[in-house]
Amino acid sequence: MPDQNWKKAFLGSGLPLEHSVREVLHELGFEHPTDLAYARPSGDSDRDFSIDVYASQVISGSAIGHSFAEFLVECKYVTRGTKWVFVPEQAEGDWAPRLSDLFLCAGVFTGATINRSAVDALGARYRYCYGGVELRDGHNNKSAIPHALAQLQYAVGHRIGDAVGHNAVGALGAAGIPFAIIPMIVTTAEIYCLRNDVGLSEIEGASEIDEVADRLDSLILVREPTRELQDHTREAVLAAFAPWGLENVDGAFRSLPKHGDGRTFAENFASAYPSQFLVVQWSGFRDAARRLLAFLDGPTFWSAL
Repeated sequence: MPDQNWKKAFLGSGLPLEHSVREVLHELGFEHPTDLAYARPSGDSDRDFSIDVYASQVISGSAIGHSFAEFLVECKYVTRGTKWVFVPEQAEGDWAPRLSDLFLCAGVFTGATINRSAVDALGARYRYCYGGVELRDGHNNKSAIPHALAQLQYAVGHRIGDAVGHNAVGALGAAGIPFAIIPMIVTTAEIYCLRNDVGLSEIEGASEIDEVADRLDSLILVREPTRELQDHTREAVLAAFAPWGLENVDGAFRSLPKHGDGRTFAENFASAYPSQFLVVQWSGFRDAARRLLAFLDGPTFWSAL
């Protein structure tokens, strides 16, 4: 019998999934998908971490001309039959999640801003969830999803700071180029979301998961930043400003009405973001990425200030 241990070990490393995600993004016009290294507090010191795939592309079909589309992708390979089961976010009214909060936009200094009303109008296409757990072989793993999420959460500040810094000092031209950054997890797990009318008694009485949950290609995980994450994101944004000269960035902000300085921006951003993350099943990743790009490159995502 052929030895299949090599395959199990290789797939389990996650490298084949990362490679496949990069290949899809390359096909969609991202020239050089790579990883993204960053420093993150660990105990009394900082440690180096990385996002599995970072991809950036200049697109030009939107109402404001050129813009950057950036994907931050954490890849999670799991064995066949593994399920990620999420619970729905049921906040309503002013507390309800808005799709526009998924997109981390750096349009300041460019005369462009996200068209929140147009973006939020498409929010019904997604299910919003506030937590999830990995189920495999009758056991649960409560740390798998939070671990993937943390990799993204702690990387965002570095990217948004770098994007804003580029435009603050005119490194991308006098008019600047806005950025839209999307954090996402791509997994081989089957993705499920509990139905809104399901509670403990319905789950206890169910024989199959399909009786209480819907299988999805993607969903949005809502997770407000903790105080620790806010502190890290603020400092990461400021550290990303440093190569451009913090005094230069401060001067650029002060030239705008009601924007304070670089630290004001960092504190305001860190207090609210990142708060949403796209979770995509690998089999639907190509279509999901293509739709996102088309949306970012369409006439309604950006609007002029």
